[in-house]
Amino acid sequence: MSITPAAVKPAAARFAGADICRTASLPVREGMRGPQFERDRWDFTVVEQLPRSVAPGVLVWDFTQIRNPRWRVVAKEYLTALCAPDHEEVRALPGAHRVPRTLRTCHDRFL
Repeated sequence: MSITPAAVKPAAARFAGADICRTASLPVREGMRGPQFERDRWDFTVVEQLPRSVAPGVLVWDFTQIRNPRWRVVAKEYLTALCAPDHEEVRALPGAHRVPRTLRTCHDRFL
């Protein structure tokens, strides 16, 4: 019996259900929430204490530009790992970056 690729259920995303700002220890304005991992649009305009040089366009990440939903999840996991290298899911990876990347750097990688 062979298993077709459509029958294989993908593994759950490592950061499923995560508030990205909380995961990356990014401070948000009081009463606001950061973007949620499952959303296809992450809006970081709620983050406080960003340098003035960060353009507003850098703070909104639209994952719908990635047409394949599986690759969308890969991109989200990669960018979350770059922002939160001390997270338990990232810490165990031998080749992971150890210094948190800025939102601007992650946005550049996303593009």
